[in-house]
Amino acid sequence: AFNVYPNPADGIVNIQANQALAGDGELQIYDIYGRLTVRMPLINNTNGLGFDVTAWTAGQYAYKIILSNGYTSIGKFIVVK
Repeated sequence: AFNVYPNPADGIVNIQANQALAGDGELQIYDIYGRLTVRMPLINNTNGLGFDVTAWTAGQYAYKIILSNGYTSIGKFIVVK
């Protein structure tokens, strides 16, 4: 499982795994219209990452985490101004 904080956010968004990732993967972020806006690699044995949303348009975003072992997690977060 993953925790996203702060939510809503106006600066750095952190995505934290409950345990270190067992394999590589990818973080995908989609805007409210379903357009893929960001792709970030996830590296084996890390347990989280942060990214800056200060230049993003305010609104709701969805994330999808896909790991090499087939695990997928989806969720949402809000960017505010």
